[in-house]
Amino acid sequence: MLKSQLVAEFSPVSLTLDEGFTACATLLNTLSTIQAFAPGWEADGAVLASDQAAFFEVQRRELSREDMEFSSYGIVAESARRMNGQDIEIEQYMAAVTFGGTPRSDRQLRLDFLPKDMTLALARQIVAVCLDWAPLQHLTIMDPYYAMEESPIGLRRTGLGWAGWVPFRPEPAALPEGTLIEPMGRGSFIATQERFWDVPDRAGVKRGQALELALNALGVLPTGADLRDGTWGQGG
Repeated sequence: MLKSQLVAEFSPVSLTLDEGFTACATLLNTLSTIQAFAPGWEADGAVLASDQAAFFEVQRRELSREDMEFSSYGIVAESARRMNGQDIEIEQYMAAVTFGGTPRSDRQLRLDFLPKDMTLALARQIVAVCLDWAPLQHLTIMDPYYAMEESPIGLRRTGLGWAGWVPFRPEPAALPEGTLIEPMGRGSFIATQERFWDVPDRAGVKRGQALELALNALGVLPTGADLRDGTWGQGG
């Protein structure tokens, strides 16, 4: 099971279906320049890098009548199953990119990984790609069960988990001892520790909880309404 999840929240934007597909392809192809994503992206046998038209056609088939009616679109892909002519382990990673045709449509990237593959170096690379692709509002990397079961801020706000990015520059002294923080873009890359942790790692969970409480006290964790507004952190 893929139990490491990265969620990047971008400023909402209105895109046609074709505009959105093209933008999503740019994002996925850029991610493929990172070694972890070198196999590329596939959907129902169509590989993005070798046949973009077929890949887009698969995505169109997956959209429901309700999706089209409400201009709620997206692309879903997984790791391509062959690389350099050789079969590889399937579902090394998966991606879902959502966008829409209204000014307040959510624009989000969700990446799912095997926990063993998530490292700080990879996290930094993905954040850099996201910052270049579109206005980034917030980014989290965590075991998805942590948000549902263990986060001290519940579902009222979007937390951080193991690591992530915020469009602010909090002072290190205001964060728990041992927190890793560094400037990145117009904000900060922040991590609880070097190694990725999931819910069974109780020490890791406690670090995540302490960090989220500190960040929430500083006012740098957004609500859903903040993200839908599209200006979160722009004054930070």
